[in-house]
Amino acid sequence: MMLMKLRSTCEFYYSQHIPEITKRLPRKEFQRLLERYLGESVPFDLIEENGAKILEMLKQHVARTGGGDESAGLSGMLQGFQREKENIEALNLPPDEEEVILANLDARLAELQDEFIRKMTPGSSR
Repeated sequence: MMLMKLRSTCEFYYSQHIPEITKRLPRKEFQRLLERYLGESVPFDLIEENGAKILEMLKQHVARTGGGDESAGLSGMLQGFQREKENIEALNLPPDEEEVILANLDARLAELQDEFIRKMTPGSSR
């Protein structure tokens, strides 16, 4: 149970920050990282520590990018999310896992679109 929770937490964070992370850590490499450090063959006593380290590494990737590259604009953001969606679908994950990850991806895209539009709107409070 803990293994799935840690993997999910890392997956969700990765999905929420796709524009910031994928240039530094492509999806395939991320999946290999999860398998290597949070896979079923990893001793149970290392799982929690490994999960925390992976999550911290992801957060550092986001921080190093300044939280996203706004110069790409809305078009670049949409293209990046579309590529990530295709990458996720190509992984042949179990249907329920894929559905959760894609739903999270869609939710994050909607948030980023709203934020982008608010920033571009004259007189916006942001």
